[in-house]
Amino acid sequence: MKKITNYIIKYWYAYAFAILFMVIAIILDLLSPLITKSIIDDVIGKGNVPILGKLLLGILLIGIGRCIFGYLKEIIFDFVSSNIAGDLRKHLYDHILSLSLPFFDKTNTGELMSRVRDDIDRIWNAIGFVGMLIIEVIIHTSLILYFMFNQSPKLTLIPLIALPIIGSLAIIMEKRLGSIYEEISEENALLNTVAQENISGVRTVK
Repeated sequence: MKKITNYIIKYWYAYAFAILFMVIAIILDLLSPLITKSIIDDVIGKGNVPILGKLLLGILLIGIGRCIFGYLKEIIFDFVSSNIAGDLRKHLYDHILSLSLPFFDKTNTGELMSRVRDDIDRIWNAIGFVGMLIIEVIIHTSLILYFMFNQSPKLTLIPLIALPIIGSLAIIMEKRLGSIYEEISEENALLNTVAQENISGVRTVK
């Protein structure tokens, strides 16, 4: 865990830029309903047709901006997380090479392969795509609730009541899926062991 924290600190500037681009993309996303509101209220409701062109241009620019900043956000998260995962995998591999022979007598090859591949991939997802989604959901939800509260405090109570229920269901599902992922990891380790033993046997026969 300390090693992962050190790598995240090492790339803090990249994460800072990614989060900045994320915030810009979220703000642009929140501006789109305001333009739609103006189209309905001013253009359709009040007949102010001359401003329709500007509003449509605004929607186009917002869409382009969301694409650009969303792409920059994701590519930075992917680039940093892949570099960290590569460094961790190399560090783990060097550590395994430094272990004594009795360790390899007690530990099967499939278990080691599972740790080097599957566990590092989970870390990769946690500090990459999954971590990005968590940060984005927190920022997005906070801003949406803020603007909704400014528009109508009473209507804001509806999602506020639903959020704890959804969060509780997510926690329950996460606990159930966690045990399933553990079983999958054990099965992968066993499968890797069988594959390694069979390949070694084929080589011996040849």
